[in-house]
Amino acid sequence: MKKLFGKTLIASVLLALPASQLSFQLFGSDSAKPGWKRPRLELSGGLGFINPGQLNLVCQADKTFHSLFFIDLRPEWGYYQDESHVHYKSIKRSFTPGLRLVYPVSRLFSISIGLQAGKGQADSRVDYNFIYHGYWHQNRKDFSRYELVVKNFQVDFGLHFDKPFGLYSLGAFIAAGPQFASFSHHKEWIWFEDKMVNITSRIERVFEQNGREIMAGRGAGVAVHLGGRLAREINSWLALFIAVQGSWQRVFALKGTHELSAGDYQLKKQGKWTIDEHNYYDPDLRQEMFFKYPVIEDGAIKMGLNLSGLQLRLGLALKL
Repeated sequence: MKKLFGKTLIASVLLALPASQLSFQLFGSDSAKPGWKRPRLELSGGLGFINPGQLNLVCQADKTFHSLFFIDLRPEWGYYQDESHVHYKSIKRSFTPGLRLVYPVSRLFSISIGLQAGKGQADSRVDYNFIYHGYWHQNRKDFSRYELVVKNFQVDFGLHFDKPFGLYSLGAFIAAGPQFASFSHHKEWIWFEDKMVNITSRIERVFEQNGREIMAGRGAGVAVHLGGRLAREINSWLALFIAVQGSWQRVFALKGTHELSAGDYQLKKQGKWTIDEHNYYDPDLRQEMFFKYPVIEDGAIKMGLNLSGLQLRLGLALKL
């Protein structure tokens, strides 16, 4: 009986060994699978330094319109004084959150697929105020809203090189893929004129007009990123990293709508966005002004979005 029990015990142990090895492989410690073989999911946020030049032309052109409006107010006698508060802001930065799945193919090289979004916005303060000093007269245009917005979304595929140094690793990467971008320019205003009535010193409003203009467009293009990163392992499944990358992001054509409402005047157009050029010369002041402005269809230059620039990114890498 004892011999039979001993043989049964030995047989049970021998049969249990393969099962225990399989259980260890499936549910055992991280050391069962080297760290470099584990895919990782990266969550990051970045600050991009951009200059969508053709979109920022809106601000530059409106600065010129402000000067032209002041010139057109020249009276036969007396003079106007410009007491406007104008501070136009162009889009210079964007926030760029991202998500990336990285799959190692060797100790040093990995491939990845990533999603990245971006948004840049600039809100300006614009108040035109012209005071006439002949008899009192005020011509004023106050903007309650003046904003520029650009957004983009992209899917890219990347190749990564990472060299570990203890808990740290240095790496380089390149990624490319399609991107989709949109822009909008929205401004709302009230324009009014007040005059002093004869010798009574009473101020009357002789003109008032509400206005709104909305420009919007979207298109598709290409994004390419090239950069480097420094990572530091926190534990067996988590690492922190910082990355610096140069990005080439272009959209070569845009379609959209342009709506303008000013008093009884109404305009609504849709089509391809272009850039129109204007050259204004005032013979009395002997002053020449040149500016460009986005318009639908009527311009000679095709409008696009250039979202290229430098990005600084911080993120978490989760080993799966």
